[in-house]
Amino acid sequence: MASMTPLTINLPDDLAQRLREMSNREQRSPEDAACEILRKRLILDRFHDLCRESESLAKAAGFESEDDVLRAIS
Repeated sequence: MASMTPLTINLPDDLAQRLREMSNREQRSPEDAACEILRKRLILDRFHDLCRESESLAKAAGFESEDDVLRAIS
């Protein structure tokens, strides 16, 4: 198991309630549910960063559209 760093956050009451409801539905702790939500968000942010980076690299390589990329790989 990976090491864990404690983190305390204050949530608005409505958000805390929704987190409790979700964790109850999924039969997991609110901490585990919050960790998974944060993990997914950070992965999504990284994905968007990579998309922006690859877009500039593709334009530098002369690709103007997704169709150009598809033609090049087919």
